[in-house]
Amino acid sequence: MKEFVRLAKLIVPYRAWVTLGVALSVVTVLANVGLLALSSWFITSMAIAGITGSTLNYTLPAAAVRGLALTRTGGRYAERFTNHNTTFKVLSALRIWFYTKIEPHAPARLEAFRSGDLLSRIGADVDTLDDFYVRGLVPILVALLSVAAIVAFIWTYSAALALADFAFLLVAGLALPLYLARWGNGPGRELVESASELRATLVSHVDGMAELVAFGAIGRHEQKIGELSVRHDRQQRMMSRLSGATDAVMMLCAAFAMWTALLVLLPQVGRKVDGPTVAMLLVVMLGSFEAVMPLPEVARRLGEIRAAAQRLFELVDVEPANTVIRVPAHPAPLPEATDIRVRDLRFRYGRELPLALDGIDLDLPAGRKVALIGPSGAGKTSLTSVLLRFREYEGGSVKIGGTELRDLSPDDARSLFSVAAQRPHLFQTTIRENLVLGCPDADEEQILHAVEAARIGELLRSLPEGLDTEVGANGLAFSAGQGSRIAIARALLKRAPILILDEPTEGLDGPTARVLIDSVFSAAAGRSIILITHLKFGLDAVDEVVSIAHGRSQ
Repeated sequence: MKEFVRLAKLIVPYRAWVTLGVALSVVTVLANVGLLALSSWFITSMAIAGITGSTLNYTLPAAAVRGLALTRTGGRYAERFTNHNTTFKVLSALRIWFYTKIEPHAPARLEAFRSGDLLSRIGADVDTLDDFYVRGLVPILVALLSVAAIVAFIWTYSAALALADFAFLLVAGLALPLYLARWGNGPGRELVESASELRATLVSHVDGMAELVAFGAIGRHEQKIGELSVRHDRQQRMMSRLSGATDAVMMLCAAFAMWTALLVLLPQVGRKVDGPTVAMLLVVMLGSFEAVMPLPEVARRLGEIRAAAQRLFELVDVEPANTVIRVPAHPAPLPEATDIRVRDLRFRYGRELPLALDGIDLDLPAGRKVALIGPSGAGKTSLTSVLLRFREYEGGSVKIGGTELRDLSPDDARSLFSVAAQRPHLFQTTIRENLVLGCPDADEEQILHAVEAARIGELLRSLPEGLDTEVGANGLAFSAGQGSRIAIARALLKRAPILILDEPTEGLDGPTARVLIDSVFSAAAGRSIILITHLKFGLDAVDEVVSIAHGRSQ
């Protein structure tokens, strides 16, 4: 239940739209029931008048019928427009809220989740919560208000009939949904979880297609996907059977209500009620079930909605690890100077894991160049993660321009750095869009200058579409070396005072590596540069070489 309370709180800012949507829905339901009831009364009265030769003023009923028909049509359109507009607003706000909640956990706490699972939570699970408003909250409120109005109307003619209608509505609109909520909760949860696992496995299958083919494992992976599909289909069939059984019970309740009305009213015809009134009340009894018709489906979907909400809140409420950054309540202003001073820096990836950085010391005056060398796993990239505020350090000091790094807001701290990562991510868009990621207002001349400095100008000139060439998923349209140089050009474009180059020459021969380093250093003249490498290329171009081993500076 607490999940639904939390979801309801997210809708509070849109309470005016919710109120309008519920009001329009109630008007539409009552107009529809009123149209059917008045039409039945009118047709029966006209038939009796024709048989008996009596007179009947049909002008007013005919006008009322037309009025109710227009109200029903206009109300339906307005209700759909309002409720769907509200749904889109709520979903948009929910996605933004969810993203802002999980962003501080990246990357430290999100690494425990599969990328396909994260995609499923952000996409499919949020979409599932669409049902909470438009197929959950609204139908419940509309049912309560509409049933109260309809039962009150019937009471004016017969208290017994009103109580009978209310009893059948309770069975169809309360007992049946509660039963479904109890028995549909498990299958609904399993349906969401199996769908998520299937999506995550499919994403993993596509991303790792080359490795699966190379190692001859594609058959086993396809078999796993087939098993997950069969499981998901089985759960969908189970939910469909529940839905079918629900519809059948709902129709039986409506039929029993109408037969009860006949048994109550027929003995009273000619004494307390006339024929047209009987026809009207029968239709009102039948039409009253329109108000509760969506409720069993709401209950059936509760399991799915609750499971989706729990999966989202699980990510939002994840306990921060010691590596997750702490955002200062009152961030310090950005320092004017950009010199870096690191003393006795200590950091570990988990409480039970050994120190990845254990006493790092580093000085980088503004405008100077330093190379961090050492074997793989020595702690070079870990130092970069700390500087970028991706990870929280547990001891020591990191100061930029005299200001402690953790006293700055994470965004302010990152604005001081531009990074060309060892394994850069290229988004599935054009080269141009990837390049201007950190500098959206870069003009053509600036882009071409960065491209030439990263030594990929010749490559781009050979492409028919040049900068507008698509890089493919994860940059697979280019080699690792080409992707790395696109990332270097992207880092050069960002106007940050400190440039971090993580293994920029990996995979390059000596002469090519030397040309690249000289070109990048020339383009970054005036900036502070941290060159991370385990090779010897470019070391003579830096002002200082710091050796790191076992998390310590030598």
